[in-house]
Amino acid sequence: MMMEVTDGLVTIPSPWDRINILSKLTFGWLWSLFIRAHKKDLEFSDLYRCPKSDETHRVRQKLQIKWDKQLKSKGKPSLFWALFASFGPEIIVLYIPDAIKEVGLNLFRPYCIVYLVRYFNKDPNTSQCWAIWAAVGIVLASIGTMFIDDSLIPNCHRVGARIRAACCALIYRKSMRLSHSSLRQTTVGQILNIMSNDVNRFDDFVLYSRSLFVAPLQTAIVLYLLWSHLRWACLAGMGILVLFIPFQVLMGRMFR
Repeated sequence: MMMEVTDGLVTIPSPWDRINILSKLTFGWLWSLFIRAHKKDLEFSDLYRCPKSDETHRVRQKLQIKWDKQLKSKGKPSLFWALFASFGPEIIVLYIPDAIKEVGLNLFRPYCIVYLVRYFNKDPNTSQCWAIWAAVGIVLASIGTMFIDDSLIPNCHRVGARIRAACCALIYRKSMRLSHSSLRQTTVGQILNIMSNDVNRFDDFVLYSRSLFVAPLQTAIVLYLLWSHLRWACLAGMGILVLFIPFQVLMGRMFR
């Protein structure tokens, strides 16, 4: 791999563009950076460039095409739908492993714990073999959860950064084309506040929007499992959680 440093700029090409899926999931491509850091103190020029798919002009052009379609539509242009059309498929793909973790692994561990508790309480219907398999299931589920989280969260931040970079690029391009009359209505401080503050919410959205898809599935499964044991009592706790939704919406609007 060629490593050229010019005036402290990052010129080392990113390994992300040429590594296999296993290296991406296990972060094996970072070992060369760790070895370099072990030999000497890292400098800014030792870092990798961002992958080609994450370059600002590429994500900006991707969003620009969808935004132009919104401007040409008959209705009111929607930035949300432009962003969803541009980056929605990437976000939805991230929901799949999160659903496996929340609906599968996180609900599988309590069942394994039940068999362990029954075994140590001398339950005659729970053998030692079942207790061993339950312990193995807890360990494997924990490893699977850790593996999914460690690969999912960085990818969520990556997609959020792509959305943020695309929006900042469009804002910058628009600000360069503003007329003198428009500049009187929009201050430089307002533009800087949007580009430095408001766009950071996209990182949080990609990370936490998974709950919009996973939480209803998880809620339905948990209610189904609790109904046979608690009947109507299980709806009390769920009702309190549901009542918090309008309260959170109200508080969010007040803070905004």
